[in-house]
Order: sequence, then structure tokens, then C-alpha cells
Amino acid sequence: MFTGLHDILIILFLLVTLKIAQNVDHTKFLQKYGYLTSGDNQLSSESLSDALKNMQRMAGLEETGELDERTIQMMERPRCGHPDVEDHQKSRGKRYAPPQFKWKEKIITYGCKAVGTSTRISLDDLRRTMHQAASQWSELADVEIVESSVKNPMMVISAGRENHYPCTVRFDTKTLAHAFFPTNGQIHINDRVQFAMTNYTERMGANSLYSVVAHEMGHALGFSHSPDIDSVMFAYDTPRKWKFTSMDKYNMRSYYGAKASKKENEEEERKTENEDKRRKTEKDRGRTREHESDDIRPNECRVENPIVVQYRGEYLIFKSQWVWRVSSDWKRLIIKAVPINQLFPGLPNPIDAAVTVGHNLWVFVGEMIYVIYGNHMVHAPLRLSDIGINEKYVDLAYEWHYFNPPAVYIWKGSRYWKLDEKMYHRRVDERYPKDTDLNWARVPKGVHSAFTYEKEIHLLRGNQVFRMNSSRSVFDIADGYPQPLQSFFGFCPRNEKLVLNSSSSHFSLIYATITILILIF
Repeated sequence: MFTGLHDILIILFLLVTLKIAQNVDHTKFLQKYGYLTSGDNQLSSESLSDALKNMQRMAGLEETGELDERTIQMMERPRCGHPDVEDHQKSRGKRYAPPQFKWKEKIITYGCKAVGTSTRISLDDLRRTMHQAASQWSELADVEIVESSVKNPMMVISAGRENHYPCTVRFDTKTLAHAFFPTNGQIHINDRVQFAMTNYTERMGANSLYSVVAHEMGHALGFSHSPDIDSVMFAYDTPRKWKFTSMDKYNMRSYYGAKASKKENEEEERKTENEDKRRKTEKDRGRTREHESDDIRPNECRVENPIVVQYRGEYLIFKSQWVWRVSSDWKRLIIKAVPINQLFPGLPNPIDAAVTVGHNLWVFVGEMIYVIYGNHMVHAPLRLSDIGINEKYVDLAYEWHYFNPPAVYIWKGSRYWKLDEKMYHRRVDERYPKDTDLNWARVPKGVHSAFTYEKEIHLLRGNQVFRMNSSRSVFDIADGYPQPLQSFFGFCPRNEKLVLNSSSSHFSLIYATITILILIF
């Protein structure tokens, strides 16, 4: 009898101890995230209830003021380590603080720090997600968020373990990341977390790295947590499709100014529609002219408006019904121009665009996409609508080696799409299409083809090549460009060495003439 009673007392003691420990943990939670003053152990039931109500409101829960089961479950979910209530707000729990921490510049730079001790998060993953987040936030206001190679960019993202020097804020097991307001701008990701490379957190235990980075960038721009569960600034990374809510957009505009007015945008859209119509007319006329001269083999050294694509370690150059192969260094003509259906049986012509996707070559002809492996069709052609593009044709496609693996982009008029690598490139990313002026505003008008050389994007217009500088997310044309396409062809007469500036040839001619005159006299 005594033994049984003794066992019951021990069990009751352990349950009470566990309950007390849990209460201490929940008190620490409320202190950590700003609902209670840190270190204050003399708490009245009223102050604890008020703190719980504020926490419940910020977590989208019913404001009971009690430590109920739903509240406990929410406290145990993975979340951002940034406080919900700042020091200047404390337990009043305002929805948003007035603008106090923001960048003064219109161009906000960021850098991705090499991950020294990280074993789970690669530098490529950080760059990819930061670029996506920067593009999304930049759309909301008159500001440009760009990656920079300067020594001290304004925002810096890195990954680390529990103690990550020089940060003094330690990660616990439930913290996904934390960030600091301007002008600090640091973003730290918890490398102990097994992140998923998805656009959203789709299930518990598979937190989306992009969702977390987009959220933390909001803090680095100066924004506090939002109680709206749909908002990107909601503190808890629950499985959901978050968005930039009207409040997020309002705060971004109030901090950094609004973009062009609606009237200006409508006028620009009308100009874009007219430009699309003009380009379609020119493209149709060009096709007619090409069909008229289909049987005339082009001169590989004198060609305009070709479609160039890098595939399997060499370049394919398409023109009308013809195609020829060039070595990756442009010095050797592997095969002269042959009919397209001789190299790729069954492929229609002329083509609109071509790009390498994984190990395959995608060739766009009108609404159809022909997927080729080696020189044979992999399967029946796809339609543009099958991958999420509702257009009759596309203008160009290319790989961007800024990411690893390279991202694949497709353009039509003033809009562009990105293939979703998470869907194994079977669909475009659901966040697209986007306006080309967002990240490609400095691309020359009228380009018709794009290819990659030395991991940089090169765009073609007529016989001119424009090399883009990829050190910024809104790219400039590289110094010394445009250059004639023929200057790349080392296999052509007088092109054994790439002559990329006609002024040097002109100078050489003058120098030779002067030398001859001196010898004569």
C-alpha cells in the first residue's frame, strides 16, 4: 500500500515539475519576443494575461489571455527570431511601427557571404533566394535592391550554427533565422535547419528557404512582424502560400516611395502593345523573306539575325532552314551550314528560339516546343500552354549562369518567364510573367536572340552583339559593346584573332601607310 502511494506521489511531483518547467519556458518565450520585460520574474496574472493576448493576436489566434493548447502549439512552431514587439512598443503590441529604420538610398546593395562552417546551405542557394526576394521587394516601391561585389554592401546574408560570430544573438532549435533593421542589415540563417528549395513551405518540417529569406529581407528593409497570416512578414513559417499584402505594399511605399503612377503605367502598356504588334509584323515579314531564300545556303561568316544557342559544348547557329556548328571558343567551324532537318530530323523551320534545358535542347517554333536529346526528338512536341505560357510564339530564350544550375528564361514582347527548376523545368514559375523592365531595363530594344559565352549573357540584334554585365540584378551593357557578330568568328578570314574594335584596324592601316612613305622618302 505504501509503495503504491509512494509511486503516485512521485508521478504527481514529476507532472507538477514538468508543468512548472513548461510555464518557465513559455515565460521566456514571451520575454524573448518582447511581450514581457526580460528578467522580470515578478509577474502578475494580469500582466501575463495581457502579454498572452498580444502574442495570440500576433499569431492569428483567439485572444483568450490563457495558455491554451493552440497557444502552446504555436509557441513550439519554427519561426523568425526577430522580436514581435520592439523596445519602443513593448506590450502595447502595435501592428506596425512608424518608419524609423530605413535606407536612405534608392539603390540598396546586398552581398552573400561565403558559408564557412555551413554544411547544409550552399552559397548558390543563398544567392538564388536573395535574388528572388530582391526582385519581389523591388517591385513594390521606387527602389532597386541589387547584389554588389563591394566590400561592405548594405545588407549581408550568411548561414551559421547556434553561435555565429560576430552576432551575439544565439539560435535555438525553433529559430529559422533572424535579421536586423537598417542600417545594420545583417541576415543570419540557421544552418541547423533542413530547408527545402521550394517557393513556399508546403508542410511542417520542410521550411522553404525562399520564404524565410524573403521574410528576413523585410526586416533588413526596416519592417516589423505582421499579425496577418497571409503576409510575408508573419512571424511563424506555417505551411501556406504567403503574399505581399496590401499592408506590406503600403509600408514599402511609405518607406521608399511609390513607383510610376497608374496613368504612366497604362501609357507604357499601350506603347508596349504597339511595340509587340510592330515586332510581330516585322517577324512575319522576316519569315516570308527567309522562306523566299530558303534554298540559298547562307555564308557562315556573313549572317544577320541568326539564332545562337550553346548546346553540348558547342554553338548551334540557326538561320532560316539552315544550321551549322561552331566550337565553344568560336575558332573552328565544325560543320558548314546544312538543312535543319538533316541535323535534326523532323524539326520544322524557321525556328523562333532555342535554349539548353538540362541535357536537352528546347526549340521553339510558333506555339510548339520540340525537345531534343542528341539530335532526336525525346517525345511529341509540347505546347507553350503546357508549360504555362499562353502566347502564340516567343521571341527568345536563354540560360543565365548567375545561378547553379543555370536558370532558364523565356521572353515574349515586354514580359518574361522563368522555368521552375523545382518542377524539373516542366512549368514556368508561378510568380511569372514579369515585366522585362524589372531586371532587364537596360537590354537594347529589338533583340531577337540570346546565348551564353564565358558565363555571360550575349544578346543579338541584327549583326550586333551586346554583352550584359551580370554583377548587378539590373544589368548594364558591358564596356566595349556592342560588337559585330562576325568579330566572334575565329574560323573566318582575317578573324584568326578576335578583332572586336574596328578603330584598331584603322590605326594599323594608317601606321603601315606612314611607314611605307618614310621608307620611300
